Amino acid sequence: MIVNILSIYGERKSNTCGDILLHFYKNVECTHCRSKIVEAMINNDVMPQSILDECCYDSYEETRKIAEKMKAEFLS
Repeated sequence: MIVNILSIYGERKSNTCGDILLHFYKNVECTHCRSKIVEAMINNDVMPQSILDECCYDSYEETRKIAEKMKAEFLS
């Protein structure tokens, strides 16, 4: 199911997908999947600041890199 959701929101932008992506972010156990959810949240402009801050300390290095890049772009 998560693959289908990521496929949909990876190919199409929607500012109404925040709730579903946040639900999966909070409930998925796979760190790689969570990283892909973070990318989808950023690409769809639905990333909550609190989650972005949390991602900077994620156990998965790719998620940390994505969050740090996003924060750096925001500050530029």
